[in-house]
Formats: sequence, C-alpha cells, structure tokens
Amino acid sequence: MNPPLDFIGDVHGHAAALSRLLAKLGYREGGGAWRHPDRRALFLGDLVDRGPEVRRTLELVRAMVEAGSAGCLMGNHEYNALAWASSDGAGGALRSHTPVHLAQHRKTLEDFSMPTEAHAGGGGAEAEGRRARWAKMLAWFRTLPLFLEGDGFCAVHAAWIPESLDLLQKLLAPRGVDDVFMRETHRTGSPAWRALEDCLKGPEAPLPGALALADKEGHLRRRARLKWWLPRERPVDPAGLYHVEEGQRAALGDIPPGLIPSLTRPSENAPPIFFGHYWMQGVPRLLSPRVACLDWSVAVGGRLCAYRWDGERDLREDRLVWVEA
Repeated sequence: MNPPLDFIGDVHGHAAALSRLLAKLGYREGGGAWRHPDRRALFLGDLVDRGPEVRRTLELVRAMVEAGSAGCLMGNHEYNALAWASSDGAGGALRSHTPVHLAQHRKTLEDFSMPTEAHAGGGGAEAEGRRARWAKMLAWFRTLPLFLEGDGFCAVHAAWIPESLDLLQKLLAPRGVDDVFMRETHRTGSPAWRALEDCLKGPEAPLPGALALADKEGHLRRRARLKWWLPRERPVDPAGLYHVEEGQRAALGDIPPGLIPSLTRPSENAPPIFFGHYWMQGVPRLLSPRVACLDWSVAVGGRLCAYRWDGERDLREDRLVWVEA
C-alpha cells in the first residue's frame, strides 16, 4: 500500500509559497528537509522557471526527495532545461537559444548565476563553481520519473495517455533519460517526440480555419491543448474538447470533422489521475471524481495547490489544500 500522499502542483520557483503550503499540510522542517510523520509528498513537476526563488525551490524539493519524504516527477520545464543544456550534435543545443526560449528559462539561469546569453561564458573559480552546481541539478533532473502508476493512482505532469506512456517506458527501459533519449524525443514529428509531448505538454489539435488565439504569454497559437481528461463515456461537442480561455471559446465556432485527432480519454472507472501543467484559474476544484489538476497558476498570482490523498477512489474537493501566491 502507498503511504498517504500529498500531490503538489507546479511550483515554478515560488519557494515561499511552497513552504507555507507544506506547513499547512502538517510538514515541518528539520534535519535538513521538510518531513511529515505519516505522509509523503509527490511533486508533479515544473519546479523551475518563472518564479523568484528557483534555486531555493529545487534545493528544498531535492532535500525532501533524498530524505525520503517526497517524490518528484519531471515537468516540461525540467525537460526543457535539459534540452537547453544538451548538444544537438551539430554545434547547437537541442532547445535552441532563441529569445523566446531564453525568456522562459531566464529566471532559472539567473538564480543559479548562469550566463543568460548563448555566447556568454566567463572563467575562473566562481564560474566553474556555478557551472558545477547547475550541472549537478541537471543530473538530478535526469533521475526524475516521467510518470508513476501507484497502488490506486496515476500521476503525470500533463496527460495520462497510455499508448504514449508505454512508448516512453520502452525508450527509458535500457538507460533512462540519457543523451539518446533526449535526442529521440526531440526529433520533431517522430513517435518518441509525440509521446513526450503528450506526457509533458498534453495533446493538441489545430484551431479551425485561420484562427489564432493568444496564449498566457501573449504569443499567437494556431493549435490548442485538448481536455484529454473528459471521461470517454460522456459525449462532448468537439469545441468543448479545446482547453482555451473562457473568453476565447466563442471564437472556435463549428469544428470541421476530423480536425481533432483520435484522443484516448480516461474511463470513469479508471483510478484517480493527478496532474498539473494546465494553468487552471479561480478557486481550486476537481475536474471530476477521478481527475485532479493541481496547477492553479501560482506563477501568475494564483494558488499553489495540493491534494491530500488517503487512498480513496472517488476524490473529494474538501481534500484540496492551497495557499495564495
């Protein structure tokens, strides 16, 4: 049996909010790590980027993992950090050092006193020390599981798509998250890339016609994420499968047949699924009795949210716990 688990959503460098949430959940700091006498935390990924205390967040969570009082999944931002630092074999990085990518990753690099431009270097003992610190954290990222299927629960950063997770498990089985895995999952359009996108970013579909909608950072997108978590037993209007802002739904109009790809949605009889990633707005709530998204937008002034799970098959909203950003 699992110990009672506290699933915690995307922290994004908000260490102060995380400390308040852990205290509210009954954890106490001692012996170099936060601990609970009876429970264990499971972080759902995206510890880095955006927030003011990325390094402190990573040190706090890593100390909990090493003390056995927490586990942690990889989020797309940890994967992106690895790709930013990984060679593409042709003189560049797997994640190109463009201004857009730099803007997303800048807070993390700055908090580790790392150069924030592709050409920046620097030498000396201080520079070597900061590179060594960051290299050790990147090595830790490679040890993080992409998903977990426990006794009575499933946990993933973005989407529980069984066929994609099966493919990733086969890729991971020989060596884990090594350079081969990184390059395979970064080949745009490959089955490995699609599986990784499903797991860490969630499935997407094109928007109808020439429609482009602004994302949370103001970039126009011609694709949108899909609500993969809607139970398969319930018919849904195609437009209702798109995960877009409330004010953007009317723009979708009629969805042409075939625009949305085949989507493996969970059964109402599936075990509870816990995930983050989706920037939910407002007061935290369950998406269904078997589905809990725990990303409630702490990085943009929302809430840092957890679910206190004691093994129940039907989730309860009174077990959601959160603190304000």
